Amino acid sequence: MKKILLIFSIITYCFSVNAQTLTTTATTVTSGTTVVVKAAGETPSQYLMGIQYWSKSVASPNSSMSGQVSVPAMTNFSWYNRAVGNPTTFQFNAVSAASIPLTVTYTFRVTPYDYVHLTSLPAVDRSITLTINPAPPNYNNWFTDWDNSMRYNGSDWSTTMTWNKDLVATGTVTIEVYQDGVFKGVVASNMPNTGTAFKDFTPYCELIGHTFYNITLRIISDANPSISDQSKTANMQVD
Repeated sequence: MKKILLIFSIITYCFSVNAQTLTTTATTVTSGTTVVVKAAGETPSQYLMGIQYWSKSVASPNSSMSGQVSVPAMTNFSWYNRAVGNPTTFQFNAVSAASIPLTVTYTFRVTPYDYVHLTSLPAVDRSITLTINPAPPNYNNWFTDWDNSMRYNGSDWSTTMTWNKDLVATGTVTIEVYQDGVFKGVVASNMPNTGTAFKDFTPYCELIGHTFYNITLRIISDANPSISDQSKTANMQVD
């Protein structure tokens, strides 16, 4: 009988350890949203006494996007209230730098407490999964600079362009050229998002000697063409 009771106690113990889970009020949020996490399954005899952020993973579109999601700083802890049964809660900001929705699984290591035996139980991992949509991004500082100091020499007018490669999650970019506010052509398409390029845009422009032109360049995300940034306008002279 003692063995049966012991086995029953072990089974009960295992079920109780696995009883506490983490829940959120929403599974789809916008980047920057404060996410409230609550524990479920706590009782006056067994509740959580420790929570530690453990890891994150991106399931969609792929794990390589994991670096676009910041590690949460957990705040506003409210531990289980045995008197009224309020659950353990905490919150963090779900932040994604990606320009596309990401499905992210956050894992937290929780430590249950057994009030009956006044002892901590083995820590277990509990996860929540969120789809984080990009916030309306301001990309006005994506295109950082371009060398507009040279003059057209009758054969080419190449320029070094630079942009913040980490601001927009895209593998490649497109560069367009505008002359006096009019689109003239695509300088480069499917160009690796390295943050710099050296390109000749003169074949697309209408250039006449001893004339000034207002030239601007536009960078566009190939992953999401709705994201772009225009360079500053350069008043350039043709000799």
